[in-house]
Amino acid sequence: MNHIDKQIFKQPNVAKRLRSLSIWYWAFSAIGILCTVLYFLLDDSSSALSYFLLLGMVCGDLILLIVLCYYLFGDSRGPYSKVANSFLYREIDYYPASARQMLLDAFAQHDFGSISGIKRSSAPDVVLIRYTDNMHAVTYAQLFTTKDSKEEAISEIVQY
Repeated sequence: MNHIDKQIFKQPNVAKRLRSLSIWYWAFSAIGILCTVLYFLLDDSSSALSYFLLLGMVCGDLILLIVLCYYLFGDSRGPYSKVANSFLYREIDYYPASARQMLLDAFAQHDFGSISGIKRSSAPDVVLIRYTDNMHAVTYAQLFTTKDSKEEAISEIVQY
């Protein structure tokens, strides 16, 4: 069985899209670019103005560097549900080994309301990984068991 983290983008109605950053990142980056241009254009400015321009340049350009690194090297792409028109977020729940059969039965019967009634634990004997939107309109889930700190799938990917 395939892992849900690798197969989520192969699901119908799920696309890989860029996650947008807050408008504040772009605003501070623009301020940094403006301060950089003004710092090099205004040679005859007072020392206080030069200091504030230099401070704005350093802070704004650092934020611009963070934005560029986020889009070039970071986790800027995420699963996007075409049905719900929103990004899907990963959720993890841990259950004791004694709840394994109840979870498998709930998955087989597509009775996902009963999963919320099963007691969770802090030990990752059985792991439930879900990708869901904020409104829980679209959810993809899969069950895993842990062996030697590796996750092994015990169910197929289910949409509910």
